[in-house]
Amino acid sequence: MDLKRRLEISLVFLMMLAVAQACTSNFTATPLSTLAVPTATVTRPPTDTPRPTEATPPTPDDVATLHAVETASIQTLTSTVHPEVLEEYPSPDGKWRAEVIRYDCINYQYPDYVERIAYEQLKMINLMDGNESVVEDQLQNCDGIGGGGLKGLYWSPNKRYFYYTDWREGHPEGCGNYILPTVYRFDTLTQERLIVGGGHISPDKTKFAMWELQKNEIVIWDLDQGEVARVASMERMRFHGEISWSPDGQSIVYLQTEWDCAPDYGKTYLTRLNLADMSQELLLEQDAPGFGGVSWDTMNQLTLRDGNNNMWTYNLVSKELEATP
Repeated sequence: MDLKRRLEISLVFLMMLAVAQACTSNFTATPLSTLAVPTATVTRPPTDTPRPTEATPPTPDDVATLHAVETASIQTLTSTVHPEVLEEYPSPDGKWRAEVIRYDCINYQYPDYVERIAYEQLKMINLMDGNESVVEDQLQNCDGIGGGGLKGLYWSPNKRYFYYTDWREGHPEGCGNYILPTVYRFDTLTQERLIVGGGHISPDKTKFAMWELQKNEIVIWDLDQGEVARVASMERMRFHGEISWSPDGQSIVYLQTEWDCAPDYGKTYLTRLNLADMSQELLLEQDAPGFGGVSWDTMNQLTLRDGNNNMWTYNLVSKELEATP
């Protein structure tokens, strides 16, 4: 498990210890699961243990102790639950197979509370020699909210890289309009794991178009070569919006919004980016409630969704915007 998730679980446990120490003999620590905000959906998929809003920074000894607690919970899961192969992803050249393995939910007794937990692994198997390794794993809170779960996405055309996400199901917390599952890349040659970002795949499944996480820049990522181009967005101080590829894969359009929560996105901007020379054209400015979604369905026409879930069409030839009946 990566450091981020270990620290998240560590901070949760530290918070529970701090609460227990601060309480008088007439009070007991409240289990974290009872504090979770209920989701608006009927089902709540497993997610990583949620990060508390406030906690004392862990010391090295705390981290070591809490890592031992986490390790013990995983060992209990893997020794008592029969694993299930959720999905297999063989490489096109027949040399590799990725598998998502799941150990389903059990009740687990932590020092101060009981939690329903599950565990998943993404394994990579070398079909030439039978060796296998764990690429990624995820300890999950079965009663949590948000998104989680491991899922394979694509093999690169050269068969060296495997792309996957740690957000298979569920929905993000909050009201952000544009939130995508994080994409990771595993290198079968070096065994290295790289965070790519949240990307939209091209029609031929050879490239991603995505926003730079910390900047208002569009990045084009080749599945074989990595980053091949980037350009600053036309509107610098706006929220990132949806991206859509042209049917021929030669251009993209992207949205930027004044606000990031439906139904009112404020003023929104629709821009076309020509990938041949990275030139840009502002196609449309729309006042509130603005647009929250865009798709490029045919070469000369876009479909847009506004904050009230009304659909619109934009003609790229006539530059006309029309409401869809």
